[in-house]
Amino acid sequence: MRRSMGPPQYALPPLSPVVRNILIGACALFVLELVLNLVQPELVASLAWYPLGNGFMLFQPLTRYLVQGPQPLGFLLSLMVLYFFLPMVFDQFGKGKWVPILVFSWAGSVALGLLADITGFLASTGPAFGWSTLGTACVALFGLTRPKAVVNLFFVLPIKAGIFAWGTGLIALLYTLVSRDLNTIQHLGTWCGLMAWWFGFGPGSRRRKLKAKARKIEKDLKRFTVLDGGQEDSNRGDWVN
Repeated sequence: MRRSMGPPQYALPPLSPVVRNILIGACALFVLELVLNLVQPELVASLAWYPLGNGFMLFQPLTRYLVQGPQPLGFLLSLMVLYFFLPMVFDQFGKGKWVPILVFSWAGSVALGLLADITGFLASTGPAFGWSTLGTACVALFGLTRPKAVVNLFFVLPIKAGIFAWGTGLIALLYTLVSRDLNTIQHLGTWCGLMAWWFGFGPGSRRRKLKAKARKIEKDLKRFTVLDGGQEDSNRGDWVN
């Protein structure tokens, strides 16, 4: 008897109240930006992060996340990344435990951005804006926490989630070498900051310490030798030195 094969069913992940409020707030902020850009375009432009000597101000490394630029499609793509990956962050890390992740990701973005600017690596004087760099951190973090999970890329191609952890860094590096602008460099810096937290203070650090402890125990066990006491097999005991 033949069974009829129906089309595959796809379901969107459920939204928690926290993630829902974040997405609503992001949309409201973008609408406000568009309105302000009509009446005060200079104010909106000043919130983006410009290179040194081209309009840089000390508050811009923070305010750059408040403006998304006049590209609705880019904003929607960043919103989709948060929609799919942000719930995992809150599920995996409890209340307040995601704060170090955010701080390290932001610090890496700022540090590498300033370093590239000071050393003259930048080939563009264009500004950096938007919170798409945080989406990079969410995708990489998903790969780190669930490396064996299978993700259907574009709903068709199955790949291991662990590829996201290192693939995001590789893609950011390639884009940085090609464009050499402040925005792409900060994507790479965000990834570097996340990795610094993961392997320095997060679960990656704990795993490394446990593996080192296991290797030490195994090395210590090799110092012991089992000696044959010469007793009969029926009443044999092992001496361990």
